[in-house]
Amino acid sequence: MKHFIFLVNFILSITLFAQARNPWNDYKNPTETHNLFKKYTGDFSMEIIMYLEHEDSIVYNVDSKHAMLLGGRFLEMNQRGSIQDMEYLTRMTIGYNNASQQITMTVLTNMGTGTLNLVGHWTEKGKKAELHGHLLNPVTKNWIQVRQEITFVDENTLIIENFDRTETAPESKTVRYTLTRK
Repeated sequence: MKHFIFLVNFILSITLFAQARNPWNDYKNPTETHNLFKKYTGDFSMEIIMYLEHEDSIVYNVDSKHAMLLGGRFLEMNQRGSIQDMEYLTRMTIGYNNASQQITMTVLTNMGTGTLNLVGHWTEKGKKAELHGHLLNPVTKNWIQVRQEITFVDENTLIIENFDRTETAPESKTVRYTLTRK
């Protein structure tokens, strides 16, 4: 009987250790990065500065409501306002993949039918990330390479800057989003 109890305890110990070290558990559970995203939930004001090639920049201000999704795994930022007398709606979702250690952002907007998907890594852990993606210019049908920097300034401020590059033009800053807690 002693041997049986020892064997059962030994098997349970191995099983519990294996579960604790299971890569699927590491993959599915929120981490310190997800806790960082959680700090940016709530109501924010978003200033959008659009940098135009041969003109002065244009500034717009919209509201942005942020919430964590799916058990604290993703930060969703929903913007609503008016740009050039048109209703502006955008949904940005930021995630962190524990397995690949990549930060992702998906952007959906009523200003077009395309989806912008960006993937990248921390350049300063917990402070700044650089993401890359591409989108199609609907006029020229040429691809635009997008580099995005996300800066987590403090718990009340988040800055997102986009830099675009095409086959015929060098990289230039095209837009800056400054999100400030209300």
